[in-house]
Amino acid sequence: MGIPLRVLLVEDSEDDAFLILRELQRGGYQVTFERIDTPTAMKTAIAGQIWDIVICDYSMPTFSAPAALKQVKESGLDLPFIIVSGTIGEDTAVAAMKAGAHDYIIKGNLARLIPAVARELREAQVRRERKQAEEQIKASLQEKEVLLKEIHHRVKNNLQIISSLLNLQAEYIKDNQALEVFKDSQNRIESMALIHEKLYQSQDLAKINFADYIQDLVTNLFYSYNVNSSAISLKMNVEEVFLAIDAAIPCGLIINELISNSLKYAFPQR
Repeated sequence: MGIPLRVLLVEDSEDDAFLILRELQRGGYQVTFERIDTPTAMKTAIAGQIWDIVICDYSMPTFSAPAALKQVKESGLDLPFIIVSGTIGEDTAVAAMKAGAHDYIIKGNLARLIPAVARELREAQVRRERKQAEEQIKASLQEKEVLLKEIHHRVKNNLQIISSLLNLQAEYIKDNQALEVFKDSQNRIESMALIHEKLYQSQDLAKINFADYIQDLVTNLFYSYNVNSSAISLKMNVEEVFLAIDAAIPCGLIINELISNSLKYAFPQR
């Protein structure tokens, strides 16, 4: 029992096709084939069946190897493409290989056909396995990205819940100093929540645009301290810089403290 091999044979000569098929059978292959020699037939064959390899004559009355190779490339299929033809110039052979043909064999020397077919089938299998591995890695990364976004979203929501609970508790506190402590705690928590919000909304889940973060943080603080925007204005001179979460959180807390202290103590008439 031979090795199954589905061959799309692009050849206008029945005699040459017979010699190629006989050589493949001698090499231990059980060949299933279709012989075509026109662009339309090539297109139909590629779309209608699954092939392991394309063996193509270089020049035919109504078709050619470059045109056949172009159709294979346009189909998106990764098929070994071997040219088996009469003598052609070295420049022509090199051009065909650069265009994507995997080998060129002279019809008068078919002894090279079986090794070339075996080699290209192995390499095609390696490419398929590599592609499958890359697709699995890509799918895994996408799953991790979704999971990471969900984590940042949940952390942000949990921090917002804590902030809301502090706000509810603050309604029962009459001591102004204690209220200030609660407000400071809320602002710190919300500064961290804002970082997680920025992370799950960003394309890069590892870093945030810290300039955008500062703008939103300051807006939240102005609202928290009931700042009159006509009395106090903020001028920012911040370059666009991207920070990872391990740097963004402490930097965010530092800026939160700086702005909060400025609003509390620098403008007594605000």
